[in-house]
Amino acid sequence: MNWEDYIEDSSLIQVLRSNSMPQPTDIQKASLLQTCKYRQDVIISSKTGSGKTLCFAIPMVLHIEKNQGLQGLIISPTRELCLQISTHLKAINHKDLNVLTLIGGVSHEKQERLVKRNPEIVIATPGRLWEYIKDRQNDYLRSIHLVKFLAIDEADRMIQMGHFKELKLIINYIENPSIVPKEVAELSKSGNIVDLNFGYEEPKENNEIVEKTNKRQTFVISATMTIEKSARKAFSGKLGRFKDKGEDIMEKLNQTINFRLKPKLIDLTIGAKMPEGLKEYVIMCRDEEKSGLLHYVLKEHVGIKGIIFTNTIAASRKLVTFLKYLDYKVSKLDGKMPQRDRLSKLEKFSSQNDLLIATDVAARGLDLPEVGLIIHYNLPQNIENYIHRSGRTARIHKQGISIAFAGPGETRSLLEIEKLLNKKITRYQVELSMLEKSKEIVSLASEISMNESENVGKSKFSSWNIRASEEIGIESSEKEAKIAPKKIRNLKKMLEKAKIDIELPRKRNSVITPELFELAKKHKLV
Repeated sequence: MNWEDYIEDSSLIQVLRSNSMPQPTDIQKASLLQTCKYRQDVIISSKTGSGKTLCFAIPMVLHIEKNQGLQGLIISPTRELCLQISTHLKAINHKDLNVLTLIGGVSHEKQERLVKRNPEIVIATPGRLWEYIKDRQNDYLRSIHLVKFLAIDEADRMIQMGHFKELKLIINYIENPSIVPKEVAELSKSGNIVDLNFGYEEPKENNEIVEKTNKRQTFVISATMTIEKSARKAFSGKLGRFKDKGEDIMEKLNQTINFRLKPKLIDLTIGAKMPEGLKEYVIMCRDEEKSGLLHYVLKEHVGIKGIIFTNTIAASRKLVTFLKYLDYKVSKLDGKMPQRDRLSKLEKFSSQNDLLIATDVAARGLDLPEVGLIIHYNLPQNIENYIHRSGRTARIHKQGISIAFAGPGETRSLLEIEKLLNKKITRYQVELSMLEKSKEIVSLASEISMNESENVGKSKFSSWNIRASEEIGIESSEKEAKIAPKKIRNLKKMLEKAKIDIELPRKRNSVITPELFELAKKHKLV
């Protein structure tokens, strides 16, 4: 089926196709008739990379009118997701609607100037939006009770990241605009949560279609409907405060959001947790082998843009350091970075860098173009993070590869992941001779890094550096003597020779190419 089967606006259809969207995705086909034509409230769940954002963006762009005040509100858990939604929305904004992104990390002065432009659509994180309503008392944003469209994106993530309290406060204020925000907060503390269907009448029949009125249309978007009971048990202690309550994510959300009518439930996650174009592999290894394996795998997939996931910021820092010595173009993303730096790193990765080293802050929702390779340097701490990490590739009918490194302490987690996915993940075939050469290269890169640090006055690694080295399998040293620059030059020479040596077996005729010969001459190896 084509866009014409769901959308009557030919201008919007033309914009969609001009943005390389020739036809709707499966989740869009399943939802757009209900949301665009019948204006139904919906709960939408689909795997990552399936095109869920347009499921609420298209109805908003279709029905919101320019210069008619604030009409659409989109709440998303992270700043990066808000910016991503803004990009998608502006790409199909054929009416030139004014869209405001309200997030932390941007000066209040700048955002207040943008609010004065009277945006028709606001995209916001819960914390920053509530700050403007309660503390900064912005009159325009206090008119959110008038919005015709409310979208809660990544609802499952919203709960897990601790934004549920602020979300409840916002919803209470939407339904009680006459009550000052401080009193709304007090009501919430007392447990008097006001339903979103306040003032609406139930239909006479269950299948009654919502009439096209100015009543609010609500979208709840999620990658998963529940935390599976088996996953909750298997990863006890990793799922936060919900692990013992016996509540699934959508049940928790539905206690706060009671829709005007019974919402249309559209769930395409059943039996389809992983992207169709994804090939999954695992490598069983010792922890100290992971760094060599990383270089080996990257050489196997030269030219493919990839994301390497670690479980700690310290491990990410260490990987970035030694990968740069191996001439990889690397960006790093973690949750403790200032907002400006995080956005800069994402932009750099999207436009030019080969690799992104990330903790799980990047595992959810981010639309990183052309990612073809995911490496789980550390197995994630729960099944959902494994699914969402892997979903950063093979997005919307594309192909991708996911490779997990499983050390001795991660075997149990691997077995649980395989159990919950109901399949055995294919073991990745490793050529041992090439792996040994990769280990040699990584060892040299690590030694150069350590010696250069010592040579500028650092006598030993800091405690976090030592812990990170142990985690990612790179030997650390506490030598206190300074290493002469001559030794560093010799190490770099050895490293360049090792890089050439590892290239030779990959040539079918084992002949040095002109490029390799010039590289060898440059480093005085021939």
